[in-house]
Amino acid sequence: MEERHLNDLIRKFLSGEASEAEKKELNTWYEQQADQQAIWPAEKGEQEALEQRMLNRLQNHVYGSAALRIRYRAWYYAAAAITGLLLITGIYVSRIKPHAPAANMIFQSVTAPVQFRENRYVLLPDSSTVLLHSGSSIAFRFDAKARRVNLKGEAYFDVRHRSNQPFTVQAGPVTTTVLGTAFNIKANPGQQIIVSVTRGKVSVSNARKNVMGVLLPDQQLVYRPDQKTVAKQLVTHSAIVAWAGADMQFNDMPFNQLAERLGRRYGVEITFTNATVAKCLISGHFNGMESLDQVLSLLSGTVSATYRIEGHKAFIDGPGC
Repeated sequence: MEERHLNDLIRKFLSGEASEAEKKELNTWYEQQADQQAIWPAEKGEQEALEQRMLNRLQNHVYGSAALRIRYRAWYYAAAAITGLLLITGIYVSRIKPHAPAANMIFQSVTAPVQFRENRYVLLPDSSTVLLHSGSSIAFRFDAKARRVNLKGEAYFDVRHRSNQPFTVQAGPVTTTVLGTAFNIKANPGQQIIVSVTRGKVSVSNARKNVMGVLLPDQQLVYRPDQKTVAKQLVTHSAIVAWAGADMQFNDMPFNQLAERLGRRYGVEITFTNATVAKCLISGHFNGMESLDQVLSLLSGTVSATYRIEGHKAFIDGPGC
């Protein structure tokens, strides 16, 4: 697709002027590009601004008047739609800024503090997501050829598909390799290592790089380092992700207290511009895999509030409950 035409399509989408045919053309182009090249975000501030504009455009279309207690499958498809379209903005930034440091290595570490006994949601540079169990940590290093993550503790990964950029997770002596899938790894010190798959396929290897097993959805591999034994078994999806939403259940909780919890979970500062909204009592639960935008969209809707996200800050406003 000619670059000028591509930029025009994205401009129309962001401004709300794109026709259904133009939206379809843009989505088709993205699907073709996703498997052909590594896609890297440009300057952080500029990408966040574009992402927020995209999310604001998508919010009403994707969520509508959905109730707070929404089923997992509905969340899954909504999240997939948003993630795919956000990735388009990443491609857009990269293409209109050809001198952006696309191939530079990205390194960072994240920990879910144990003192609050709460999980931590992490968005990786490639738009993959990680939900860290309380007390767990990851360190990741991405370059043009590979995406590498080191895990201590337990985490659930939902990985963006990139055929030319494998995603590997090192957990003790066990290495899990994927291209694009969703899976859980539990690797606490001194305990057995458990790899469970909810979507796609993963390969699990030992320290000698010998493949111990290939897992499909609802399959689990248990490795005991002390005995060097491997067991493969079936497991349900609900059992794999049961821990993920344990800290996202609340009953008559003041919105400001819930906001503090969400702030720790997503690494943001949430501010109320109207103190009345902050006192609203909210009851509900999430499955734990949702993004901050998804959570705030539903929570704000229950109390007729509005919100906006600017980088690492979120603002909530409204008349109150």
